[in-house]
Amino acid sequence: MIKHAWSIVCRESKIDAQTNNISILDTYESLQFGMNIDDPTYKQGAPLALPFKFEVVNLFYRDKIAEYPESQAVIIITDPKGNELGEFSAEIRFVEDETRMRSIFKFEDISLSISGTYTYSVYIRDSKKPEKQKLVAEAPLQIAINVNGQEI
Repeated sequence: MIKHAWSIVCRESKIDAQTNNISILDTYESLQFGMNIDDPTYKQGAPLALPFKFEVVNLFYRDKIAEYPESQAVIIITDPKGNELGEFSAEIRFVEDETRMRSIFKFEDISLSISGTYTYSVYIRDSKKPEKQKLVAEAPLQIAINVNGQEI
């Protein structure tokens, strides 16, 4: 059975080639974004995509080396209003003799709507039964957004 150990939202992660240990750089708990928008069609609270590199790093493990369950790590991002901003998935594949496995989701931009807590929900989804998924973690990220000098 696949189990979840931890999930972190960070700027970057680096894996040491000799030891396979991971370094997590700049763990994010809160962020602030400021922008000026001259577009008259912009509607306050409408989702915006901004260039911003970050990662969501997860550690999974299994209790028996002999098991090779086919699963996916799924991240669903929701804004403070509960609106889903995106869903991303990746296969969970263990190396034959390893009990631990990391998944690293790399993002080039961030979707924002209003100031508040954005949630990065991590699920394990059974590849043979995609409708069956289990919530294993939620990583909250507090974000303050200022547009044209006003917090939204």
